[in-house]
Amino acid sequence: RPLAYSPARPTRGALITLMSSPRVPPGDSEMLAMKSWNWLATRHLVDVLVLGAEPEVATAVAQFPAFVLEKEFPTKFDLPLLKGCWKLVEERGRGKTPLVMYTNGDLQFYPDLYVTAEAVLAEAQRRNKQRLLIVGRRLNLDKEALDKTAFPGWSQAPDGFPMLVANRTRQAHQMQQQQGGARAAEGGDAGPTGLLRTAWAERKQPLPTDNYPGDLSESVAITEGLKAVGKFFQNNAIDYFIWTPGTFVWDEILDFTLGRVAFDNWIMAYGIARPNDIMTVDASMTITAVHINH
Repeated sequence: RPLAYSPARPTRGALITLMSSPRVPPGDSEMLAMKSWNWLATRHLVDVLVLGAEPEVATAVAQFPAFVLEKEFPTKFDLPLLKGCWKLVEERGRGKTPLVMYTNGDLQFYPDLYVTAEAVLAEAQRRNKQRLLIVGRRLNLDKEALDKTAFPGWSQAPDGFPMLVANRTRQAHQMQQQQGGARAAEGGDAGPTGLLRTAWAERKQPLPTDNYPGDLSESVAITEGLKAVGKFFQNNAIDYFIWTPGTFVWDEILDFTLGRVAFDNWIMAYGIARPNDIMTVDASMTITAVHINH
């Protein structure tokens, strides 16, 4: 059902403190991901915290002045300790953003990250839920498939995919009209993207940036086009987590390390097992998390 949507927060300032620990050395996929985070960060939609003590990570982060590089963080077996690093991002975001986030280092995000998270946060507040956990799957895309669609030259875009949101909106609308029925097949205004459009329409105010390229329906058109040529990864693999500080009781969290398998299922189960305390939401269909196959 459409969200009873009325943002209970200022319209300016970042909503999410986004944290990641990229592989070493950062490859093309990681650099494209950072470009997308930078697009959001320079428009004050998110704050970005990157974990990495290696010179290669520092060199990559230096290209993005809006980022904060954290060289010291909890580890176990020389790997980032999940609960220690997640607690660290809560501390860094305290008093600055109502939400914090961990994402794999090779995922690109769009403005729908901001609007979806804001809508879900408003719904949690309406339900008097102080503990909120948002999870989602990634959308896998092949370079070759993208180059054969309406997105030629995407890899050369200065800001990666988010730049396409700014300068390809008209083509995306035309593509959406040509595909006719695609929106109806997804449930029309009752489907996931319909809910996202409803959230945007009820917001009745622009995103907290003067440089946002148009309304969210244009961004939705782009991401629907991406979903037409991409495939969601397996449904038992969760690639990003967004939560309100205080959602996790850290003494209850096992000593997982970042970048290894199975912790994602455990964390999601942690929220689902506490329905009276934690509002757990799957945002896969409205937060577009792009992963380039490599």
